[in-house]
Formats: sequence, C-alpha cells, structure tokens
Amino acid sequence: MDECREPLTILHTAAHPADSFDMAGGTLAHHIERGDRVTVVAFTHGARSHALTTLEAHRHGGQASSVEEVIGEKEAEVVRACGILGITDVRFLQLDDDLLMVKEEHIRAMARIIREVRPDVLITHSPYEMGGIPVAHRACCEISLLARSMAHGLMRDDPSPPHTIGEVFFVWQHGETTSLDYAVPRFPEILIDVTDVIEKKVRAMDCLTSQYYPGGLARKCMESMNGHGVQLCVPYSEAFFRYYPEVHRHLPVCEHNLRTASEPLEQTYRRLGTMIVPHIPYRPGVR
Repeated sequence: MDECREPLTILHTAAHPADSFDMAGGTLAHHIERGDRVTVVAFTHGARSHALTTLEAHRHGGQASSVEEVIGEKEAEVVRACGILGITDVRFLQLDDDLLMVKEEHIRAMARIIREVRPDVLITHSPYEMGGIPVAHRACCEISLLARSMAHGLMRDDPSPPHTIGEVFFVWQHGETTSLDYAVPRFPEILIDVTDVIEKKVRAMDCLTSQYYPGGLARKCMESMNGHGVQLCVPYSEAFFRYYPEVHRHLPVCEHNLRTASEPLEQTYRRLGTMIVPHIPYRPGVR
C-alpha cells in the first residue's frame, strides 16, 4: 500500500452498523492519519438483530423502544465510535436486518455510492464466512462485488461516469465455534499492526451500549480478536486477504518479518508481550 499513489480513497462496506469499524477500524484509522479519504457504508440498520438491549426487552415483556427509535440510537452510537477512530464519512442505507438478501435494488444503491465516492480501494466482508452461506456478512460481500461490476459499466439509471475500483480486500471473519467456520481455510494473508491505535478501537467499542459492549466485553473481544497475530510477533492486528494477486517487479518482502528475524529474541518477546487492552479503564460517559 505504501507504494501506491496518495491520497487513496477507501470505501468500506459493512453488513451491520458496528461492522463499520469493529473488524477494520484500526486499519482505517491508519489510512486517515496518513491523509487518505475513508468512507464507510452500513447496509442494515441493525435494529432487529443487533440492538440486544431492545431484543431482551421484547423477549421478557419489558418496555422496549420502537424500531425507529433504535435505528436512531444505533446510528448515533456508530457515528460516535467512528469519530474516535477519525472516520467522519459514515453512511447508512438503513436496509432491514431481519434478512439481508442480494437484491438488484441494493446492488444499484451501492453502485451509485461507488460512482459518487469513486474509491481506489474496496474493503468488504469475507465471501467464505459461515462456509459461504449467504448470511448478512456474506450477502454484503456479494452486493458490494456486484455493485463494483455495475459501477464499472454504463448504468441504465445513472448518467454519472463509470468508475473502476483498483483493489479489493476482504476482512478475515472473526468466526464462530461451528463446523462451518472451519470448512474453509482460515489463514490471514495480511496482518495490519494496529497496536498503536488499539486503545482508540476499545473506546469505539465502548460506544455500543445497545450491544452490551461497554466495559469488559469490549476489552475481551479486542484482546481475543485483534490479539491473533502472536505467531507473527504482532501484539494487536487486523486480518485481511486479497481479491487480486499482487504484481511486483521483485518479491514483496515484508519488512516486519525481516526485522523480527534479525532483532534479539528478548526484544521480540518483550514487544510481543505488550498487553494494552486489559489495562484500559472503562470510564462510563467518557469517549
């Protein structure tokens, strides 16, 4: 990425509001810091599936907010969270989330956004999540890729000029403890070291009150989901894999791997043992 022209325009598509930052937020924060433009698009409003406090109220006969109220609450949570990471262009398609399907109207809506934003890079969900079953994340991926193809051509309902996205990256799924998530390889091709912004990411997760994340759960999830780079000597990282192969004149040697191979082991393991997330205090009301 560092060899590419700058500034880059990056578009990240997310099935649910929190997906706007929970899998790739640290990486997006890095790009914003270096002057790249970032837009995130949440496909569904999440009010029917991810507003857990409301779901509990309905389940147990308590006083529950309306779907319309929850939509506003969740969008406010995500805008606050993204703001902590420096992401200011946050868009909501507000599709219903009891079932996200691959429909032409959704593809066209996304294609219009692509032609408006004109991104160099698209980041979306993994096509292999849940073994390829078209659950919401998988559907978001398919809609995004089909919209990418549509935006490249002459759209019959949009006179704006075509746009071609140069690079596509998939976030590596967190996975669930089911056989489906082990039906496909789980090797992350790319790890982005987000150790320097992991506290921001935890603070962003603290904004998700409707999903019970503030406090211990945010820290547990970030330590486990972003702490998977231990074998590569990275304290906290986000994982991706490519859609296209890379093309180079020489082998794309990783500077991190070369540095790790040559540094003293004591230094490597001291760095690897860095633990930030468990020590971040939770301060309710402080963002």
